[in-house]
Amino acid sequence: MPWELALNMLPSRAPISNRSRWIRHIPNLLTCLRILLAGFFPLVPNAMRLLVVGAALLTEFLDGTLSRWLHAETLLGQILDPVADKLFFGSVVITALIEGRLSPYEAV
Repeated sequence: MPWELALNMLPSRAPISNRSRWIRHIPNLLTCLRILLAGFFPLVPNAMRLLVVGAALLTEFLDGTLSRWLHAETLLGQILDPVADKLFFGSVVITALIEGRLSPYEAV
């Protein structure tokens, strides 16, 4: 039920019912989305890149917030989240270096 989802997302951190266990996977799915965004970032037109960075920042925020609210902190999430961050922002820096928008000194 939609109202159960809303109740489970309240800051009271109420445990999730057995029927809503799939919700626990949302933070890891958001992290995987950020990894996909890292791969597509160099292919995105320049005008859209700011939106992609904003989407990556939004998934970072939602990933951490939802995992704490839903008590869904997993070992996979603890490993993938920093990897996704490094991949995405590494992709941004490498793309800027290749396009000449960033000097090697600025990249370090």
